Amino acid sequence: MKKSNTSKPTTTSKKAGIKNPRRKNPLYVVTNQGKVVEQATGPLDALIKRFGLGPAVTIFNQLLEILMAQVNSFPALAAFNKWLQETIRSLEAMTKRLAPFLFFYST
Repeated sequence: MKKSNTSKPTTTSKKAGIKNPRRKNPLYVVTNQGKVVEQATGPLDALIKRFGLGPAVTIFNQLLEILMAQVNSFPALAAFNKWLQETIRSLEAMTKRLAPFLFFYST
């Protein structure tokens, strides 16, 4: 008669294929003359927090929602896409110009 292998299943702290969500060196943004320290999730978030652009991003998102509500045909979608691509291109160009002054920005 064979003995059955009834060993306990092994448990691991990490699931297979899932990376640890914590970063080794998280970004921190210091504002208000060193009185407020916030953790940033990435370079773009650090840029937004460092320069206080949260309200501007909210307004930009609302503007995009209003414009997308007006799109009801393919030509309107093409025009909106062209405008959005130009806006993104100009923001990327501005970010590249500012990159030497942003210590947390990596190209």
